Amino acid sequence: TGNIPGAIDFFHSAMFNNEATVANWVDESFGNGCPTTTEYRSRPWNPAGGTHDTGRIFFTDVATGGFFSEFQVGNLRPEEGAYCSAHMGMSVPNLERDLLVNAWYMGGVDVIDFNNPTKLKEVAYYDIAPPGPAGSDNWSAYPYMGPRFPRGRGVPVYATDGVHNPDLASRGLVVFRTVMPRFRRVEFLNPQTME
Repeated sequence: TGNIPGAIDFFHSAMFNNEATVANWVDESFGNGCPTTTEYRSRPWNPAGGTHDTGRIFFTDVATGGFFSEFQVGNLRPEEGAYCSAHMGMSVPNLERDLLVNAWYMGGVDVIDFNNPTKLKEVAYYDIAPPGPAGSDNWSAYPYMGPRFPRGRGVPVYATDGVHNPDLASRGLVVFRTVMPRFRRVEFLNPQTME
């Protein structure tokens, strides 16, 4: 992981794409905010101290260790007063696409398409704002490839809700149906002929 830029609080989990050519690293931040930042005092990896972006997911090349990209949900949907660190990234097995399901604490749950690991795309998300007892509070999220939804549409995602305020507004176990467009690879697009 020597090529991953920036500060890391805690590599919580790692997983691979379907071909085992791309690794995904999840940094669970101990910082604050959405996006998450951590203030470091003088440490061996950061002798100057300072505040750094943390709580992201990274994608690297398995063969070379080279850096492809990073993602933090707070860069898409920043929420004042929320805490949105990456936590528990899980790949979706048995699909022709490389998809990652991730929980972001008060930043909700999302599905990221990393078929092209240099151009990540969020293809589904669930986030209730504002932060606090009425908002998202998702500790984990897992794709489940057992019984599917009717007509094969959507990937079931099971999530836990209520880590910060379990007695106030916890939803407990939440099941999401992620409905994503079907992709078909073509050599070119011509909207005039609808190919």
